[in-house]
Amino acid sequence: MPISIKDSFWLGKYEVTQAQWEAVMGSNPSHFKGDNLPVENITYEETLIFIEKLNSMGKRKFRLPKYREWLYVYYTGNTEIAFDLGDYFWYFFNSNGTTHQVGLKQPNAWGVYDMGGNVAEYTNQITNMDCIPIYRIMGGSWLSDLEYCKPMFNTDAVDEVRQVRDSNYYYIYNKDINGEIIEEDICFRNLNKYAILYFERNNFIGFRLLCDAHN
Repeated sequence: MPISIKDSFWLGKYEVTQAQWEAVMGSNPSHFKGDNLPVENITYEETLIFIEKLNSMGKRKFRLPKYREWLYVYYTGNTEIAFDLGDYFWYFFNSNGTTHQVGLKQPNAWGVYDMGGNVAEYTNQITNMDCIPIYRIMGGSWLSDLEYCKPMFNTDAVDEVRQVRDSNYYYIYNKDINGEIIEEDICFRNLNKYAILYFERNNFIGFRLLCDAHN
């Protein structure tokens, strides 16, 4: 099943690295240290500040990808994937409990690296929980099971996020046209649908940049 995108864009070949983050922000908050490792241990708010500062430094304007834009590149326009995901992703059983230098695994058909595993990636997908913004994370990470590095194809936004237990666990509900719950996950377990609060930070979440083609 193909994924359609209306407007053209450029998506980063690699996840944003610690060297790139430090060049803009002047410091490196990452848990796993290395210039060419993906930046992590950053909040969603800090990510937006980085993008704002970066945009003030040049002519190009960057942003986080939308959920469908991210999926479009992950699947290279089609929702069928026929390859050994372990050759492409750093995940729980091959990561040795850490992130890795970007670009070491094989890229997808469009030459984009680490779309699954290494670090999960912020998108600008947003929903609300009691007026608190919640953001969708895509792609799984170095601590994910391999199956959770492959996102399910879902063209709809998350309908509802409900907090349970403590600040690290949420239920995600997708509803049909009649409002009936058709899907339910504890999303901390299932990182292909992970949702995170604005101020949370984790050592398995980073991001990559998108630039609209008309910029």
